[in-house]
Amino acid sequence: MFYNPPFSQLIWAGYADCHRGFCIEYTVLPNDERYKDVYSNLFPVIYCKTRSDMTKRLSILQDKNITEEALWDIYFHGALRKSFDWAYQNE
Repeated sequence: MFYNPPFSQLIWAGYADCHRGFCIEYTVLPNDERYKDVYSNLFPVIYCKTRSDMTKRLSILQDKNITEEALWDIYFHGALRKSFDWAYQNE
């Protein structure tokens, strides 16, 4: 199934304030030095049955100096993961 966010009724209903929002499309050129950092840090969403307990992960880091490795762990296990229920979005 091809999914096209700018034309998805589900996206507009859920994310765009009931069809009152707007969509912005942008291009990141992989060979353009200006976009190197952005392009190198784009990752797809990971759809999974169970998600990590981010509260537990974050509480371990509380009152500690957060390392770059810890930030990547939060990013990969928290920000990039969604339930299989949202897989139709194909982010």
